[in-house]
Amino acid sequence: MTVIPLTATAMRRPSLKGDPVACDHEGGAPLRHDLLAFLRKRGATVILHSDRTLMDHLVGTHDLLRRWGASAMAQHVGLMHSVFGTPYFGRAIAGADDVDEIVSLIGAEATALVFMFSRSMKGKAFLEAVRSGSLLYRTQAGHSVCGVTFVPVSPFHMEILAAVQCANLLDQGKGLAEVTRLIAACKTCFSEPFSLSGELFRSETCYPGPTTNACAA
Repeated sequence: MTVIPLTATAMRRPSLKGDPVACDHEGGAPLRHDLLAFLRKRGATVILHSDRTLMDHLVGTHDLLRRWGASAMAQHVGLMHSVFGTPYFGRAIAGADDVDEIVSLIGAEATALVFMFSRSMKGKAFLEAVRSGSLLYRTQAGHSVCGVTFVPVSPFHMEILAAVQCANLLDQGKGLAEVTRLIAACKTCFSEPFSLSGELFRSETCYPGPTTNACAA
């Protein structure tokens, strides 16, 4: 099994009625068939996340990141961000035996970030991580949480994790106050392409609910 180095160098969408790969959201390239096939094979289209499927949420998170001009790696992290489960969504659809396959799909660096996102504490702890560069991280033995520790994260990787968290929250239509605080904390360290998305952030934090999905069948 590949060992993942931990320090490696909203708009809420309505349920997708068709295959997301057929949708060319915001004019970007369609999602790769192999990524969607991986998620589908592990039940993402039938597992519920809030009142939608997990697939709807993962694709919605990815689409927001693409709209904001995030890198391909950030978009991949967004698409896979909860496959290992999170402190708030315990239904993992991938485990240690799947790491090599995920690495083959999105690369070792993106996979490491997905794993870090899955183990990191959110809320105030996540906001403090943006400021300090040390992520509060759950340690586990098997399926049991043993405790927490601080893991150093580079500004580049913290930017990606923060962007994914913003998209994660906005896609669910919640956590808008947290998103606003994250944006303010990251304002000086986000890269130029992402910083240019400020207007999108501001408009989406006031967004009242889902609209018709033009891509839905």
